[in-house]
Amino acid sequence: MSNYLYVGMPIYHKTNSTRGIIAKINGNKITIDLEKPIMFKSSLDLPISHIGEWLFYNKEDINLDPEYILALPQYSSFGNKRLVEIHKQNIEKEKQRIAGEKKLASEKEKLARIALERIEMLAKLAKEEEEKLARIEQKKKETKEAKENLLIKLQSQHGFEGFHHYTDMLNFIKIMDTGMLLSRTKADKIGFVDAAEQSVLSGTIPYIKDSVRFYYKEKTPTIYVNEGIKRDNAAPHMPIPVLLIFNEDIIYNSDVIFLSGGGGNNTTRKARDPLVADVYDWDVIFSRGAIPNIEGVFDGERGNCDSSIKNKRNAEFLYPNEIEIKHIKKIIFRAESDKKVAVTLLGENSLYEVDTEKLKFNYSHNFLTDYEIILDDQSILFALDFKQHPIGYENKVIIKYSDYTEEALDLDNIPEGKLIKKIAPRGYEHHYYYLNICTEPSKIVMKAEYLMNGHVSAVWEMKKND
Repeated sequence: MSNYLYVGMPIYHKTNSTRGIIAKINGNKITIDLEKPIMFKSSLDLPISHIGEWLFYNKEDINLDPEYILALPQYSSFGNKRLVEIHKQNIEKEKQRIAGEKKLASEKEKLARIALERIEMLAKLAKEEEEKLARIEQKKKETKEAKENLLIKLQSQHGFEGFHHYTDMLNFIKIMDTGMLLSRTKADKIGFVDAAEQSVLSGTIPYIKDSVRFYYKEKTPTIYVNEGIKRDNAAPHMPIPVLLIFNEDIIYNSDVIFLSGGGGNNTTRKARDPLVADVYDWDVIFSRGAIPNIEGVFDGERGNCDSSIKNKRNAEFLYPNEIEIKHIKKIIFRAESDKKVAVTLLGENSLYEVDTEKLKFNYSHNFLTDYEIILDDQSILFALDFKQHPIGYENKVIIKYSDYTEEALDLDNIPEGKLIKKIAPRGYEHHYYYLNICTEPSKIVMKAEYLMNGHVSAVWEMKKND
């Protein structure tokens, strides 16, 4: 202690910064003579431990921060309780600070570890997603190549020219007006001529009804049964068939389905994978002509007798939901008369063709082959030619006037006075009907139709510029 204290040494008391002189040092106590009394005392006996709390070497030290004083050995060496407590507190604070830093460091390390794990996980997921996308793209590429190969096979080996869809003339008009060919599910909602065999349809799986259905080739067994105007209009019935041939490129839609037979047959296989479809019995699917009088044939798909030739010839291609008419490459009519109806109601179209070589339809029932309807001042001429004489059919004409009235006439029983008899000129000798029918006086004819068994087979209508 002699390094810091000695008798006669000036010292300052915190109270009023009173100056004093150390008069005596006795162990752990010192006596101080004060220049000014404190509490009426001119001399104080104080524990030496007061140094740094109440006693200071310099007047300026009185106002020093205790923590600063604690750092000075001349003050911290005397065991002042307050300084000791501050020292303990500082040690505790330092411990807490160090613990806090360790905890923070630990939490940071933990967060860093979690962040690293998350980064690694995200990197793994990103890699997996990238690999997944790569696999998908590779699968798409392989599927596209497989579809290309299947198309080449069907075209080169079987004369495939596009996907075939047969529909009735009334449906065809709706299809062209709306610009869409719809699945059965969607078509049911807007109404259409149903040519399906209801007993087969009842067993048809819903996903097939949700698809637009195509054949791979013309003249399927189903069309053979449905096509043409039947004398009794018996179902299934497609009175005036029209063939829409869609571009083969629609095969590249990712959701198309290949069927090995008809959609309503429970032995038919289905596949989205063209590699599976590639092994279908395409020789039989594309075969035509008389069907052998046997129910089953050897099936290269499974190696046993499980599908009839008839079912395979009805093989279908399914396109999801609906398809735009921009994909049509040909529209084929059975006869010139059907094309004329389409032109009258829809206008000219470069896709229109008539099956002059009789390759696309079965022609198993009678129908109107050609016609002319010519309006004169007081009459209207109907020149109608048929595949064969329309005996046994109901043959009517309907004349519609601008006042929304109309008259329906039976061509085989026209009232007296309504018919102007004319001899058919050269070129019309073989027309079964060549009739000049008187129109209602002072009325304007807007439209005239010929109906065979109730089916509109010939149309004339007044154009805006007529």
